Amino acid sequence: MKREKGCNGSASVGSVEPPSTLEKHLYLRVFRDASLVFILPDEVFPRDLEEAEVIVSGLVEVLSELTQAGARILLLVQVPERYGSHLREIMGQSMAAMRTRFLPVTGWQSLLMNHCRASDAVLVGLCSDATEEAFHSRLVEYAGVLGFSRMIVLNALGRIQRQDGKPISFVLADGIRKLLIDLPEMPEETLRTLSLVESLLQQGVESVSLCRIRDLPQELFTYQGHGTFFSRRHQCDLRRLVWRDYPQAVSIIGQGEREGFLLPRSEHDLAPILAEGYGAFVSGSVMAGVCGLLTSPYLDENLGEIVSLYTVTRFKGEGVGRRMIQGLKQEAARQELNGLFACTTHERVVAFFQREGFRIVSHDRIPQAKWTHYDEARKRSVVGLVWSINA
Repeated sequence: MKREKGCNGSASVGSVEPPSTLEKHLYLRVFRDASLVFILPDEVFPRDLEEAEVIVSGLVEVLSELTQAGARILLLVQVPERYGSHLREIMGQSMAAMRTRFLPVTGWQSLLMNHCRASDAVLVGLCSDATEEAFHSRLVEYAGVLGFSRMIVLNALGRIQRQDGKPISFVLADGIRKLLIDLPEMPEETLRTLSLVESLLQQGVESVSLCRIRDLPQELFTYQGHGTFFSRRHQCDLRRLVWRDYPQAVSIIGQGEREGFLLPRSEHDLAPILAEGYGAFVSGSVMAGVCGLLTSPYLDENLGEIVSLYTVTRFKGEGVGRRMIQGLKQEAARQELNGLFACTTHERVVAFFQREGFRIVSHDRIPQAKWTHYDEARKRSVVGLVWSINA
């Protein structure tokens, strides 16, 4: 497996674009009132204390944005023996502007009661475990007893990569074993970290992100991510968009428009799509894709049009699009529609719909209301597809 370097002063594999202001704003809204648990093992800390200050300052910058958005943070830190008391001093100086409490961890009870009593935005649990095995055992125990939901495990090597160097962005809990088989040359430290992640998910943690400290802004605040996201849930839940979902749905659709997969739409045209829109969610709250089901323009034919179907970058190829189609078929049956149709200019999208049981039809088999005020030049390149509920 190919390593990503750059955490402990080694060479970087290239620059990573920072998250856009809009993406960051939307994700910070998602993290509002959330409780996030960050894991800092010994391996993320360099030998040199001055380098440690740089690493901690990068982490603190992200934590500051999260706490300003209303998130509460728990840091569980495996304090390196070589640092002695210096790590607390370094972190204390960097985190002085935040409401932070440092706590030598002796058991989960002290964490629980300090979390309940304190108004601090950040609780730092300093763990004196001398070995990685002991630290991991502590984490698994605490996750099971305290009911952690979202955890971010920081490491030195970054996200998991395939043997060809392509990053693995999303893994379901039952896919970890397959990773171990598919990537036999995985470094020992990564094998141990994957074992930890698997144990955390088995204890009920909804999701775990694995990344380097330097990649946290991209992992937490962008659609693409820059780590590996592990989810306990085996399915992607589809539900109607509601008020709080609309800003993020608009942003995701906009991403699809910029990439050329979705037809750019005016606000006037986008509003009904959102009002009749659906979101695909993993781990309960992470929006992985959006789609619209328009029915009001096609009452005469009793059909629904699938529009603005788009999957967030990191979840592409993971069955999210298929789950949305399955959900829309179920919704069509619930509404007693005759069927569904979709229009696209992309061959890959045509193939996707065909795999889901849609068949290509001529334009005159598409409701005529679809073509009202439609651009004639674009229409000539559009492929229409129909799925009949009784087929």
